[in-house]
Amino acid sequence: MTRRQPTVEIDESLIEAARSVALRSGVPEQELYERALRDVLVRDFAALMDEIAEYQTANGVSIGDDEARALAADEVRAARNERRNAS
Repeated sequence: MTRRQPTVEIDESLIEAARSVALRSGVPEQELYERALRDVLVRDFAALMDEIAEYQTANGVSIGDDEARALAADEVRAARNERRNAS
Protein backbone atom coordinates (compact mmCIF):
# COMPACT_ATOMS: atom_id res chain seq x y z
CA MET A 1 0.00 0.00 0.00
CA THR A 2 1.35 3.38 -0.99
CA ARG A 3 1.53 5.81 1.88
CA ARG A 4 1.60 9.56 1.75
CA GLN A 5 1.63 12.35 4.29
CA PRO A 6 -1.54 14.46 4.21
CA THR A 7 -1.67 17.98 5.55
CA VAL A 8 -4.77 18.74 7.57
CA GLU A 9 -5.69 21.21 10.27
CA ILE A 10 -7.09 19.61 13.42
CA ASP A 11 -8.24 21.28 16.61
CA GLU A 12 -5.38 21.24 19.14
CA SER A 13 -7.59 19.73 21.85
CA LEU A 14 -8.36 16.77 19.55
CA ILE A 15 -4.67 16.26 18.85
CA GLU A 16 -3.88 16.26 22.57
CA ALA A 17 -6.75 13.84 23.25
CA ALA A 18 -5.51 11.54 20.45
CA ARG A 19 -1.97 11.61 21.86
CA SER A 20 -3.33 10.73 25.27
CA VAL A 21 -5.34 7.80 23.93
CA ALA A 22 -2.38 6.62 21.86
CA LEU A 23 -0.10 6.66 24.90
CA ARG A 24 -2.61 4.90 27.16
CA SER A 25 -3.44 2.23 24.60
CA GLY A 26 0.11 1.75 23.30
CA VAL A 27 -1.01 2.46 19.74
CA PRO A 28 1.10 4.77 17.57
CA GLU A 29 -0.65 8.08 16.87
CA GLN A 30 -0.60 7.49 13.13
CA GLU A 31 -2.37 4.16 13.56
CA LEU A 32 -4.96 5.78 15.83
CA TYR A 33 -5.76 8.37 13.14
CA GLU A 34 -5.97 5.65 10.47
CA ARG A 35 -8.31 3.57 12.62
CA ALA A 36 -10.57 6.57 13.22
CA LEU A 37 -10.70 7.40 9.52
CA ARG A 38 -11.40 3.79 8.57
CA ASP A 39 -14.23 3.68 11.13
CA VAL A 40 -15.87 6.73 9.58
CA LEU A 41 -15.49 5.35 6.05
CA VAL A 42 -16.96 1.98 7.04
CA ARG A 43 -19.96 3.64 8.70
CA ASP A 44 -20.50 5.83 5.64
CA PHE A 45 -20.32 2.80 3.33
CA ALA A 46 -22.81 0.95 5.52
CA ALA A 47 -25.17 3.94 5.41
CA LEU A 48 -24.83 4.07 1.61
CA MET A 49 -25.66 0.37 1.35
CA ASP A 50 -28.74 0.94 3.55
CA GLU A 51 -29.85 3.79 1.27
CA ILE A 52 -29.47 1.57 -1.78
CA ALA A 53 -31.46 -1.22 -0.13
CA GLU A 54 -34.24 1.24 0.82
CA TYR A 55 -34.34 2.59 -2.73
CA GLN A 56 -34.52 -0.91 -4.17
CA THR A 57 -37.33 -1.89 -1.81
CA ALA A 58 -39.29 1.29 -2.51
CA ASN A 59 -38.93 0.82 -6.27
CA GLY A 60 -39.52 -2.92 -6.40
CA VAL A 61 -35.97 -3.67 -7.50
CA SER A 62 -34.92 -7.16 -6.58
CA ILE A 63 -31.49 -8.47 -7.45
CA GLY A 64 -29.54 -11.15 -5.65
CA ASP A 65 -25.85 -11.11 -4.81
CA ASP A 66 -24.94 -13.52 -7.62
CA GLU A 67 -26.90 -11.48 -10.17
CA ALA A 68 -25.28 -8.27 -8.92
CA ARG A 69 -21.78 -9.75 -9.20
CA ALA A 70 -22.49 -11.01 -12.72
CA LEU A 71 -23.90 -7.64 -13.75
CA ALA A 72 -20.88 -5.82 -12.29
CA ALA A 73 -18.48 -8.18 -14.09
CA ASP A 74 -20.35 -7.63 -17.37
CA GLU A 75 -20.12 -3.86 -16.93
CA VAL A 76 -16.39 -4.00 -16.20
CA ARG A 77 -15.83 -6.14 -19.31
CA ALA A 78 -17.90 -3.73 -21.42
CA ALA A 79 -15.96 -0.71 -20.10
CA ARG A 80 -12.64 -2.42 -20.82
CA ASN A 81 -13.78 -3.31 -24.34
CA GLU A 82 -14.88 0.30 -24.95
CA ARG A 83 -11.53 1.58 -23.74
CA ARG A 84 -9.66 -0.96 -25.86
CA ASN A 85 -11.70 -0.14 -28.97
CA ALA A 86 -11.27 3.61 -28.47
CA SER A 87 -7.48 3.32 -28.78
